[in-house]
Order: sequence, then C-alpha cells, then structure tokens
Amino acid sequence: MPAEIKERPSRAVGRERQLMVITAVAAIIEFGAAYRALNLPADVMISLSRPFEALAALAWALLLTAATWRVAWYRERNLRTSVFVLVGFIVYSLARLLIFTRADYDHNRLRFLTVMTILVLIAAVVYLMRPVVRRVLPGDTNGELS
Repeated sequence: MPAEIKERPSRAVGRERQLMVITAVAAIIEFGAAYRALNLPADVMISLSRPFEALAALAWALLLTAATWRVAWYRERNLRTSVFVLVGFIVYSLARLLIFTRADYDHNRLRFLTVMTILVLIAAVVYLMRPVVRRVLPGDTNGELS
C-alpha cells in the first residue's frame, strides 16, 4: 500500500507574494541591523544606545518575520495584519530618523524623506488593500478562463 503524499497548494498568490517578499527582505535587513548594533566597535558613536538599537532592530525583525509567516498561510485578516506591521515599521523608521537626526546633511533631506515616505505608504496601502478584480471574457459564464 503506497503512502499518500499530501501537498498543500500555495495559498500565497499575487499581492500576497509581493507582501511576503517585502516583509521578508525587511526582516533580513533588521536582523542585520541588530547584528551590526551588537558588533560595532566601542569608538563608533551612534544616536541610540547599542542595547536599545539592537533590541529595537530585533523586535522589528521578529514582527516582520511573523508577518511574513502569517501571509504565507493566507487569510484576509493575516494580509491586513501584515500590511499594518509594514506600515508601523515604516512610520517607526521615519520617526526615528526625525527624532535622532544630528547631521546637517540629514536635516536638509528630512522634508523630502517625509513626503516620499508618506507617498510610498499611501501607494502601498492602496495597492495592497484594493479588491481583486477578475476579468471575464465574452461568453464566459462563470468567470474562469478555460
């Protein structure tokens, strides 16, 4: 009697896969930021304390990893939760930049970064939250392509 192999179909398609890639890449970057914060030489000055920098990066890395995992097991609520985590991460990153910026170069580009971040957030939320539209071919009664 052969053993049956159960395969689960990929539940993440289209926008869900795009969101998974974005959150996974952001999580990897944040794990790298946590590692970097823990391994900086003592003579390098950073705006936040090293432990806080590492904990914040690790917390966001774990949240983004969880968001990626939740989208992999797609349900509507999981997709929205992941979008909110991503929006929170972007807002946190911009707020951190606004609060802890010290260099003149950074001060000169804060307005531009703020406007661009707001535009990217709006575009991302609109893109990810819009309803899925299925195109129906003429003569197709059930909306499925043959």
